[in-house]
Amino acid sequence: LPASVLTGLLIGCINGLFISRLHVGSFIGTLAVSFVARGVTTWLLNGSLGIPVSMRVFDKDIVKITLFIIVSIVFYILFEYTSYGKHCRAIGASAEAANQSGIKVERVRLMAFAISGLLCGLAGFFSLVRTCTASSKTGSAFEFNVLLAVLLGGMPLTGGWAVKFRSALIGSISMAVMYNGMSLMEINGLTQQLIQGAILIAVVVISFDRKNAVVIK
Repeated sequence: LPASVLTGLLIGCINGLFISRLHVGSFIGTLAVSFVARGVTTWLLNGSLGIPVSMRVFDKDIVKITLFIIVSIVFYILFEYTSYGKHCRAIGASAEAANQSGIKVERVRLMAFAISGLLCGLAGFFSLVRTCTASSKTGSAFEFNVLLAVLLGGMPLTGGWAVKFRSALIGSISMAVMYNGMSLMEINGLTQQLIQGAILIAVVVISFDRKNAVVIK
């Protein structure tokens, strides 16, 4: 558990430094770092790696649900009721305006990516103990599922003050229900991908803020 969390935290900090200091776009920056991390993982694992089956003791619903509730409450308070949460939304609305208002934009962004990496490490731990094995393919295309979850919950692509914490919760729970439903209905993997793609297109069309979108000429 410490290894997973600290590894996630390290990668999150690398993302944060790469994006906040070098001013690389968040999407491109994180995608590039993910390719590097996947390459390092392939080199280290040299195929796949197993862990003791006894570690499945952590793969219990009561443990995961309790942790999910605790994490949700902590970060709901952080995002909605602290100055840090307000700074995040201000930067999402306009980084330049936030900087002129005295907000330490680079520091806030770095902390945001560090928190994201830490939670990804936590999720990686539970993914590992569920299967007791890991390979370079583990978590492949998971970023697509995350994107679909937040959009499905109503999270605006443009960010800013319109972002609501509940969007992430609603989207994540909806995705879990949808996945379980398709599995119970014995829908094959290819059809599931087609359904996911159709849902992604639909939610982007519905939620995209065209008035505030930057027009490239």
